[in-house]
Amino acid sequence: MLVPVFVPMHAIHHSKMYLKSEESDLLLHWFIEIGKKGVAYKEPVLGAKTVRFFKQICEAFEQNTHVFVMTIEVAEEYIRAKKLKKQKINDPLLAAVTITFICHKCEGARESLKVKHVVDLLFHFTHKCYNPTQVTAMEGDILVTLNGKLPITTALDDMDVIIEKYVKETRLKANVRPLCLKILECAYMERNNWFEELKIIYSQNKECVVVFRHLVSSKFYVPVSILITAIELTHYRHILDVDTILADVTKHTKIHQDHLRILVAKMIEIMSYT
Repeated sequence: MLVPVFVPMHAIHHSKMYLKSEESDLLLHWFIEIGKKGVAYKEPVLGAKTVRFFKQICEAFEQNTHVFVMTIEVAEEYIRAKKLKKQKINDPLLAAVTITFICHKCEGARESLKVKHVVDLLFHFTHKCYNPTQVTAMEGDILVTLNGKLPITTALDDMDVIIEKYVKETRLKANVRPLCLKILECAYMERNNWFEELKIIYSQNKECVVVFRHLVSSKFYVPVSILITAIELTHYRHILDVDTILADVTKHTKIHQDHLRILVAKMIEIMSYT
């Protein structure tokens, strides 16, 4: 026999609050974990024209922002590794298209690209007939050169956690992610330019250079700046207390808000002419 159980309304309310608190704690945990996983200081390798070409490849393959960002990261690591081994990349175009192909497979999209699509795109760019063996050979060279190490997460994944945290905490109903994705893409396409400009700003003395290296090595620096840029570029800057968000970011990331504001200013400048 089933016995009806009557739960007081205050207990249900308490349960919901507990679930929200647990969810918030989990987000905060993820947020803090991002900060513990800094990366080695690295300067951009690809110029703006090359990054735009990678974007063109991704668009031809109908790939998303995640694949685009991963493609740039893998391409730069491949170039660094080749340089370290004093090896030449004999066919940069084949390498570029194959890297995009590899990153697509890592992303695990439902509609999978085939080697045939890579060959077709190469023909479109060069009017030269490549064969599947050349593509698979290049794929093997890329993976061997990188010791099979491909980025599990990218700046986009870190950005998503940060967006989730602050959107939930501020109860922001609107979806700011599409704008953040657009800013992230522009940030990558113009990275070589803004990086060099910031490097000059922080080159006043040795202490400033050390600070800049720490900023670039932080997994918070770019994603948080992108979120603040998105807020500043919309009417949400009148709704959300950006100063409070920056104060919270400073507490958790150990990055002073002045440094974030410098990068945000660069991002806004980039978005003004793209």
